[in-house]
Order: sequence, then C-alpha cells, then structure tokens
Amino acid sequence: MKTLAILGDRPTACTGFAVVLNNLANELSKYFRVIYFGRFGQEREFAKETSLIPGHIFEYVPCQGGVWDEQLVVRLLKHYDEIDYVLSEDDWFSAQGMLQASIFCDKPFHLITPIDSLPVSDNAWYNVFTNCDKIYVPNSSYELYNGRKRESHVITEVKERSGDFLKSIYLPHGVDTDLFQPIRVKRNNEFTFLWSGRIEQRKAPGRTLLAFEKICDKVDARIIFRSDWNSPNGERFLQYMLRKNLPVDLEQMSAVKDLPHGDMALLYSKADVNLCSSMAGGFEMGVTEAAACQVSSIVTDWTFMNENVVHNKSGWVVPTSGSIYPDMRGRTSGVHNRIWGEISIDALADRMLWCYMNQLEVRRAGIWAREYVKETYHWPTIAKKLKDEILE
Repeated sequence: MKTLAILGDRPTACTGFAVVLNNLANELSKYFRVIYFGRFGQEREFAKETSLIPGHIFEYVPCQGGVWDEQLVVRLLKHYDEIDYVLSEDDWFSAQGMLQASIFCDKPFHLITPIDSLPVSDNAWYNVFTNCDKIYVPNSSYELYNGRKRESHVITEVKERSGDFLKSIYLPHGVDTDLFQPIRVKRNNEFTFLWSGRIEQRKAPGRTLLAFEKICDKVDARIIFRSDWNSPNGERFLQYMLRKNLPVDLEQMSAVKDLPHGDMALLYSKADVNLCSSMAGGFEMGVTEAAACQVSSIVTDWTFMNENVVHNKSGWVVPTSGSIYPDMRGRTSGVHNRIWGEISIDALADRMLWCYMNQLEVRRAGIWAREYVKETYHWPTIAKKLKDEILE
C-alpha cells in the first residue's frame, strides 16, 4: 500500500481546510496509508512518531503553526521517507513552501486550491501550478488550467511523471449528511433567516442587514447573525444593530478552537433560510451544509457561490448590483486585480420577502436541497475520484 502525506490544519481545527482534509483523510485511508501532518498541533517542529486520534483511521503527526516553511517540510519528508505522494489544500500563494520541498525530495505534489475569485494572478500559474503534478479546484475555474502547456521552467521529474500539459480536475467539497441533517432544536416561532461568518468585506454582512431592514417592519420574521462579536468589526456591527433595535438574534462564534464542526447542524436547524451574501467564494460549505439540514439558501449570483445552488429548486440566486476591486492591502502581490460582486440589496430584500410569503415552497426547497447534496457532494465518491487521479 502506498503512503500519502496530507499537509493541513490540525484535523480538529474549526477551519474549512481542516474540515475538507479531515474528511478526505478518512476516506483515502481505504486506499492508502495516510499520514496527516497538522499544523498548529505543537509548538515547534513536528512529532517524530505518528499517533492515532479517536474516531479517525489515519495516522497523525502534529506540527508547528504558520505558513508551511520549505525547510520544515523537507525535514518532515526526509524523516518520514516512506511517503510516496504529498497532498494539501491551500491558497496558491501559500503553497510554495510545500511545493518546493516536494520537488527537492522528488515527491509528487497534488494541490487542492479553492480559487475564490477572478481573474487569477499569473503568479499562480508561473510559480505554483506549472510544477504541480495535478491541481484540484472545487468550482468551474478548474477549466482555466486543464490541459494548459507547462512553462519551460517546469521541473524535469514533474514533466516526466505528469506530462507536458497540466491536468486540472474539478473536485467539489463534500458534506457529511449523517452529521448534517434536520435536528429538532428549541427555536423561536417566527420565520427565521440565518447569516453566519466573519464581519469582513468579502462576506458583506452589511448588505444582508440593509436588505432585512427593508422588510422587517412588514413581516413577522427574525434573523440570526452568527459571528465574533468581540472583534473590532464585530463590535461596530453590533452597535449598529442595537441602535436600530432590529429583530435580531445573536450567536457568538465559540472561543473554543476545536468546537465540533457538526455542532453547526444545530444552528442551521434554527433557521428557515440560510443567507450567503459573500461577494466571492471558492466553495461556501455553509450552503451545502445548510442544505443537508433541509435549509435552502439565498446566494449571490457571482463566482462561485452560484454554482452550489439550483435556482428555484435548492435555493435562490440573487443578482448583483455592481462590482468592486477588494481591499487587499497586506496580502501577497498579484492578487490586487480581483473583482468581487455586490449582491443587490433591493433584490435580496425582495427574495427574503418572497420566502416569508411562500413558506411552503421554502420547505419544499429544503427537502429537495438535502437530496441534491446527498447525491452531488458525497465524500466517498469525491475521495475515490481523488484516489484515481493520484494513482493514475
């Protein structure tokens, strides 16, 4: 049996990368000996022996935190020299250390990269993708690179293994429909919307709140906002809601770093409709997780949130009213030209009002959404596809 190294956040962390790689690691253990290297698992370096985590079937090695350092990964691959393949999920501008270490140690490197907005910087292609054995993208942007001829500086060993042309594969994130399912919870009797995420520019919570303000006096409805209310942006947002005296219920993002991810099913079950106002996103797992709990979603008609909702069946796609260049100060160069789409406040308000007035259709959409994600975002099927690509 071949040995597969997975480099990611520690498997118990409440991050999207951890959720994806944790599920893939368990499924891929049917086909490989999987060693999961989890950053932020210990203070310095990495453990010199693998261990087991209750409830998981892969081997675990805790590692130090931070962006994966090339020399650290080289030491890691030399110590665990039985590794045949390296797999990770990360932003392309954070993957260079892992890629260079894999090249140095002559290990095939497979990268899952959730491209979240367009256009993509040329640096992604020249510095990373051209030297990956394969890349995997959870949205339609995979088509930008599939079959593209590698650059002249491609490493010889990569070219010999994987050919002159890069293979880019569509690989969506899955959803555990046993973990995420309708749950009986104590909730209010009013029709309830849900918004969850960080108070930041990309998530655009303000546009959701302004849309809700337009209808809240016309309907017997509430909205749940879940975020970190102790952050500076969260405190300002909270003060605005208090001044307006809006019918809002607040949920605090837990300070416990390793909160079980499945607990989110309890939150989804408190709502009738999930709201995703994000101006860009590689794959918004909240949409598919809510769907598994029979809660339909309203999403922005922009890359790539609109790919996980079937309009008028599993949810609703709301048009944008404009676009912006996001504030990327402090980020890696080459990402400043991204374009994000601003959800139309008026159109969002109209769709929220429609949901309130058509609650039977909303419930039917939730039932349809669960069956849709069970079939479309099935972790065992996704992992088998990934396994076949790695072994090809």
